[in-house]
Amino acid sequence: MKRKVRVARVQNPFILRVEGVQELLKRAFPVGGIIFPLGAEASALDIARMIAAPSSFGFFIGMEGHDFNGLAIVQLPQDTSICRPQVLHFYNSGGITLRNALTSAVVDFVKENGYSTFLAVNGTDHRDLVWARTFRRAGLVKRVGSIMEFEV
Repeated sequence: MKRKVRVARVQNPFILRVEGVQELLKRAFPVGGIIFPLGAEASALDIARMIAAPSSFGFFIGMEGHDFNGLAIVQLPQDTSICRPQVLHFYNSGGITLRNALTSAVVDFVKENGYSTFLAVNGTDHRDLVWARTFRRAGLVKRVGSIMEFEV
């Protein structure tokens, strides 16, 4: 049986007190990841700050039935250094329907804020082509660079 999928833009940091959301954040932000590398618990104040800044961030949570299985964070440009919205994080442990709903929420948020393009970083161990499939419903996907980490 297909479970109902819902995606909501969250603007109240008190959502972080919900047990299912806490578990989602732990899965979405493992220790050592690219965003919030200290993990969800150590980064709770920063996550709350993002949620509480709706003019700068779009923070979306996705549910399948009663389970919290996905999230997306979009940062709007803060200055002229990077003039496009950026998907800082996209996580989905649910199905394709939830992934598509999260993608649609990101695209709608970008368009509602007056932009026609956005950037997304592949912060996973999946190939770029696999990652690009996540947003292909948004339109043309074009690789414009890579991120490299240098240990010094």
